[in-house]
Amino acid sequence: MLTALRSSVHDVWRFLFGSWRRAWFGAWLSLLMFAFVKNAVSAAKADDRVGGLGIITCALSTFLFWTCRAPLRRLAGGWRLRPVAKFLLIGGLGAVWAEFIYWGYQEAFGITGVAANANFWLDLLVTMPWYLLMLAILWRVVTRHAYSFRELLVFGGIYDMCADGALRQIIGGVASLKAALLDVAALPMFVFAYSFIVLPACVLVWDDITSIREARPPRKGNRYLYGLLPAAGLIPYAIVLFGIGMVAKGGLWR
Repeated sequence: MLTALRSSVHDVWRFLFGSWRRAWFGAWLSLLMFAFVKNAVSAAKADDRVGGLGIITCALSTFLFWTCRAPLRRLAGGWRLRPVAKFLLIGGLGAVWAEFIYWGYQEAFGITGVAANANFWLDLLVTMPWYLLMLAILWRVVTRHAYSFRELLVFGGIYDMCADGALRQIIGGVASLKAALLDVAALPMFVFAYSFIVLPACVLVWDDITSIREARPPRKGNRYLYGLLPAAGLIPYAIVLFGIGMVAKGGLWR
């Protein structure tokens, strides 16, 4: 276990500072992590503390998964499920855990507005259709183009930035250019938030993903643009949310 832990620390260091380009991202992330820790410990507003604690817990959960990925891959390899079903199940469970983290901290601090709904089961009812749609499209993406785990983590952050950033602001009537720029500046925060959804699903089914992709003819087109495709899943999801929100008079996010 100690060897796996040291290896994971080394992998995180390479992810953040393995090249000069990553070093910029690593410095950016380090500043934000300092802010998250500061918010978690001493923020005056409870929702800021919940946000900081949620990000840190998601990051630690992903780090723990990465440390234990070898036995978990062996365990997942024994599941008698189709690869796509396995991918959706693992990603869906990761989404449940991420939602539970924020909902749990919200309950602990006695506030609302951080999780999608104060009732955890309604929270899942609201959010899981998006998660599963995103994962279904992501499966199509990763079985057609090759991506590194680093790239997939960043893509996950972009999906979350579109969902919990842009879409939530639009529904809440607070969307603005300033808010959009702040979301872009906080991209590493979104990377952490979706890390436990995207990474375990890809890692634990990676052999199947690779074999399926290699059995198909190479796909033409820009693979980075193709990697953004899961964010398009927000379009039908947003239409449904707007319809429900109009009926509920905006109570969906309370």
